Amino acid sequence: WKPLSVFPKNLFALSTGTWNKITDKIILEALGFKHTSFVSPPRKEGQWKKADLSPLVHLINCHGGEIDARFWGQDAKTDEIEPASINSLDVNKKLRVGTVVVAECCFGGQLYEPKPKLDLPMSICHSYLLNGAIGYVGSSCSAFGAANGEKFLYNADLIAKYFLRHL
Repeated sequence: WKPLSVFPKNLFALSTGTWNKITDKIILEALGFKHTSFVSPPRKEGQWKKADLSPLVHLINCHGGEIDARFWGQDAKTDEIEPASINSLDVNKKLRVGTVVVAECCFGGQLYEPKPKLDLPMSICHSYLLNGAIGYVGSSCSAFGAANGEKFLYNADLIAKYFLRHL
């Protein structure tokens, strides 16, 4: 692996409707350019195309659950948790080798043993790494950050920001 001479201006960013402005603020403060994130769920599970997931940097700021292979959205108006937007199977054969992921999701970096007989696929973290990612940052438990309308980034937002900045 060799570092890139120029940081890519395109990245895959996925966020809930309640955190999308914060996610875009993380990108602006970390990388110095404006970016508009996908608001989960822009596509349902299984509908992500290789072109969608081709950027080398992924920032995901969604809901995650304990022993759950999916990341979930949230409606900004109703606060309802929406259908899952992306799961561990979605990244199969769709990533570029060298992808780096920041999953600012509760349990976003959790590792567990898959149980196909119980319909429990591998974790998203495992799937990314098995499909060419060279780095993955995610929480093994709860991850708290700011919501849209809050003035400052904090907690998981700052971890994501500083990781991206130093990437």
